[in-house]
Amino acid sequence: MRNIKTIFFVICALCCLLSLSCAAEMKRVAIVRYQLPPMNFSDVILSFKKVMEINGYIEGKNIEYIDLLTDTDDQASIPQVNEFTREYKNKVDLFLTCGWVSMFVRQILKGSDTPQIFTFVLRRVAYRLVPSLETGSGSNIAGIYLIYPPEKILKLLKLTIPGAKKYGVCWNSEVPADILFKQSFDELENTMGIKIVYFDLAKGVGAIMEEIQTSGIDAFGGCVSFRKPRFAKLFTIDIPVISPKLDNGNPGDMNGTNEITGFWNSSGGELAARMALDVWSGKIQIGNIIPQRIKTQIIYVNKGNADRLGIHISPFLLKIANEVYK
Repeated sequence: MRNIKTIFFVICALCCLLSLSCAAEMKRVAIVRYQLPPMNFSDVILSFKKVMEINGYIEGKNIEYIDLLTDTDDQASIPQVNEFTREYKNKVDLFLTCGWVSMFVRQILKGSDTPQIFTFVLRRVAYRLVPSLETGSGSNIAGIYLIYPPEKILKLLKLTIPGAKKYGVCWNSEVPADILFKQSFDELENTMGIKIVYFDLAKGVGAIMEEIQTSGIDAFGGCVSFRKPRFAKLFTIDIPVISPKLDNGNPGDMNGTNEITGFWNSSGGELAARMALDVWSGKIQIGNIIPQRIKTQIIYVNKGNADRLGIHISPFLLKIANEVYK
């Protein structure tokens, strides 16, 4: 019996040493993200690093992060992304890419042995990155995507303003993610009797403010560019904003604005980290990982802003909302 116990403890000790050895192996992760205030994807990065640390990968000890935050927030950042990707293509164990710049990293990494995990991309961007969202890619890429269905935005509009007839979509013709966001409205088969009006933010905030104020829309919203500080004046027009958000940010930022309701998704950093761990442990090949949709989607209502604008929020909308700000 004593010999059996001794053998058991020896095996356990060897397993622990093997586990520590695997975790101690130095890894390098290249992070690619673009300017997206207020957080610039920092919540994605922090949650990714936290999960990695819990699993034995300590920054500065056995894992190194090389982090590119581009100088600009539009297509002018593409050469910088391309240069960085080419430099580290064969020098890192993984690329973690955030948002639409993932498409340009993919162009360079395609066909290589370096894994790429994308996150915080719109579903339409994900379709550009992988052959299918129902199966693994069969190559060196997998990731997590967000869903901002236009039909959900229009449903929230109808719940908030039942008699609404016109909805404004703010998009930026210089930002790929915004172009794809606009396309999702272009291809919408059932607009619920609501006319969609488009405003190109590339014209500048002054011109767009004037267009919105004279358009006769009942509410408006946008996606990526719409949330950037240089367009903050749009939120001061006395027309309700009903729109998705890229993250929860600071709920207090909505106070005194015209933002009424919308929804947002969690970042996906944790899921991306688990994918990386599964690949590094040999549990699964990256090409066999099915892209995952972020399932946490939070509906919010700012009742204080609604009251100020004279909009009555129905009991049903208050009931289904996950967060209500007064």
